[in-house]
Amino acid sequence: MKITGIVVAGVLVLGLIVLAAFPWGSLKGVIQRQLTARFGRPVTIGGIERVDTFGFNPTIRITDVRIPQAEWAGTGDFVRLREAEATFSGLALLKGAFGPRDVKARGLRLVLVRDRNGRTNWERPGKPKGGGSSTDLDGLTISDSVIAYRDDKQDRFVTARFASDPVHGIRAAGNGTIRGAAVRIAVAGPSVERFQGKPWPFTASIDGDALSITAKGRMDHPLDTDAMELDVTARATDLKLIDAVIEAGLFRTQPVSFSAHVRHDQPKWTVTQLKGVVGRSDFTGHVSVDKQDGRSKVDGAIVSRQFDFGDLASDEGKAKGPRSNAQSARGSCPIRGSISARSTRPTRGWRSGSSGS
Repeated sequence: MKITGIVVAGVLVLGLIVLAAFPWGSLKGVIQRQLTARFGRPVTIGGIERVDTFGFNPTIRITDVRIPQAEWAGTGDFVRLREAEATFSGLALLKGAFGPRDVKARGLRLVLVRDRNGRTNWERPGKPKGGGSSTDLDGLTISDSVIAYRDDKQDRFVTARFASDPVHGIRAAGNGTIRGAAVRIAVAGPSVERFQGKPWPFTASIDGDALSITAKGRMDHPLDTDAMELDVTARATDLKLIDAVIEAGLFRTQPVSFSAHVRHDQPKWTVTQLKGVVGRSDFTGHVSVDKQDGRSKVDGAIVSRQFDFGDLASDEGKAKGPRSNAQSARGSCPIRGSISARSTRPTRGWRSGSSGS
């Protein structure tokens, strides 16, 4: 019995030693095959090597990674990466969990595409779209990297340079168009190292002549967009331009501007302190949108001192006549009072009732 215990202990110690000294670069072929299966197209890796020599939290370097673009998304590559290093837990990997703790990347070129039907080139073919964006990164360093995004469903195009380091934090800046309107985008936040385990402050902006959105807030954890709160101000020549960003199923209107406080706890969005103007109409209120089983449950209330339903149609819509303006015969009638909304349906709009005085 004693001998058996010694043998078992010896095997365990030997296994730990092998794990601590494991040459992770030998798994290059396995990793290529798994990534090829994941994306449904041939992935190539120039090299993988272990940077450290011994330990249960190894650091590996990977070079010259190429993932071709999906055939339906166009030509070129989905991902090109010159070099990256990642530190991870070898013990966690034995349990099937790969969670990099410290990531450094150089020379990343990423081209994201969504087609008119909502299909994306980053999701696994044949698998449902996943959620969740939280991260347990202890460090993130990225340099010489560019992200391009083409969204045919919402008519959005943007190209931005992205960088991150312990001193200057995370920042991205670029240019693009949203429904044909030229915009500049910017995102900034401190380094994830400084805010590990703490709320992470950030700012984001979309700025152009036809559309401007500014957000300042905090994520519960660094880069966790599933749990955050922010203060938002926005203006646009048409509410549909804002909808192209937030994708809430909104409609075309007269020029609009508003401010609000927003809380996101996936999958629920809660908007409070909503205050703004659309056309000649003012409004204040609150709204919550909770997505359940593919449907959006919308609950809210709007109060207006002077509301004109005609402001809920664009100039182009008005020019097409009454039928294209959702009964614009009523739309020219100003009301005072409140507009409440409660609906459970796919995200296409609200059923609403109104009362005036």
